Amino acid sequence: MMKRVFASICILLAIWGTARFCHYQTKGFRLSKIEGNTTCLEQNSPPISDEFRDILGQRFRFLGRGLQSFSFLSEDGSTVLKLFNNRYQRRLFWLRFTPFQEKIAYNHMKWKMAFTSYQIAYENLREETGLFYLHPAKSKDMPKVTLVDPLGIQHEIDLCNYAFALQKKVTMAYPYFASCAAKEDFSGAARGFRSLFSLLKGKMEQGIDDHDPLIRTNFGFYEDQAVQIDIGPFSYDSTLKDPKKQKEELEKISIPLRHFLENHHPQLLPQFYDALQSL
Repeated sequence: MMKRVFASICILLAIWGTARFCHYQTKGFRLSKIEGNTTCLEQNSPPISDEFRDILGQRFRFLGRGLQSFSFLSEDGSTVLKLFNNRYQRRLFWLRFTPFQEKIAYNHMKWKMAFTSYQIAYENLREETGLFYLHPAKSKDMPKVTLVDPLGIQHEIDLCNYAFALQKKVTMAYPYFASCAAKEDFSGAARGFRSLFSLLKGKMEQGIDDHDPLIRTNFGFYEDQAVQIDIGPFSYDSTLKDPKKQKEELEKISIPLRHFLENHHPQLLPQFYDALQSL
């Protein structure tokens, strides 16, 4: 009896270990996680242009993943294709067979909030987010695209059936400022700080609240212009239009960046403070 129990435990551990190994090797990506990923938004984007068709004619190699999407980088290194994760759709599919109405409502709210953020960005913050195309629902006349997963395996998918966004590829914020420090490019750092703080302030002036304004992971630079690459979750909050509230929020949001500079690149602190105080 004990031998059977031990053997069963070993088999279960082997299955679990294999699953975890595969998850690690694929960085959590598989096609089933983007199937049926269309959103609760209507398809309001214009027909795709020849320029965008040329972009999508390239292969896109796996770049990384976040809570909302899997990111793939174009061969020329200029464009990121974000395919939305279907985690909320999967949860809602299974929850409909349960009596847990509160969980259904919660997941539907989270699903709507995630994609409403992309709608807010596409309508009001295209330059600030580097977002130049949004395809939230099924449509016709979309091209096929070739994805290269973390294992180097190629997958051809028809974008008509998927929710996705196209975004500029940027240099992340901390490496950008580290590069400025290494090159002693103090004017470039100053432009970067001003652009970053202007972006943050500009959102608040429109009454757009950002629930995850982490500069280290969510912001970068296209040339010397700040771009928010991780979109949302956004919502509207009219109290942010108050200049006093904006100043408080900017000081709070910039604390981790200030600590990074204090610990690694203190020579950039004068430019940091000048940019923060000039707003």
